[in-house]
Amino acid sequence: KYRYHAVIFNSQYSLVAYNKTLPANKFFSSSSIVNPPVFTINYNKNNISQISSPINISIVTSSQPRKGLSKFIEIVNKSKLENINYFVISQDKLNLPNKNIILKNPESDMEYVKILQKCHFALSTSTFEGFGLPLIESIALGIIPIAIYNKGMDEYYNKKNITIIKSVEDFDIQITNIITNNDKYIKLSNEAINTASLFTEQKFYSSIIKKIQ
Repeated sequence: KYRYHAVIFNSQYSLVAYNKTLPANKFFSSSSIVNPPVFTINYNKNNISQISSPINISIVTSSQPRKGLSKFIEIVNKSKLENINYFVISQDKLNLPNKNIILKNPESDMEYVKILQKCHFALSTSTFEGFGLPLIESIALGIIPIAIYNKGMDEYYNKKNITIIKSVEDFDIQITNIITNNDKYIKLSNEAINTASLFTEQKFYSSIIKKIQ
């Protein structure tokens, strides 16, 4: 019902999903994709080079069902891991009384970054993302991603850079495997930084300007 100067998608997944609503002769091509920029690339990575307790895990979530808050609560309640702190970053007023959950509502980008820099892992339980920017913002700081798979990850997931989990038991196993092997932790941290480095602000601005001129 609208006339657009340009239509731009943040990932292949969102493009394909949108094309399904259109007749074939009006499909958009991959040239209409502009990945969003990751502002945390500009910040120093966390200085955690040696695993030690407690293990800090961040999660950016909300009360929107597809963001996976219920799955996160299930993980917290059923996990048998000890000495774990969960930093829950959200703009919603959540009621999570677990003693090892620390609710955070950052008021600035810098406050957001400082929370992430305290963490060893970034957990994503979201089942629906067009791209999954919060996860990329975390891994740009060298934080190791642990995630439930969603199709938005296909833009950057290569089976080596994100640890995919399917259950609470799997979560415990994967975390344990990493925190008991410091070399693996460092390798995964560097892999995370390399993945996020593809999504610079310079690349974003250059790409989007070409689309709207």
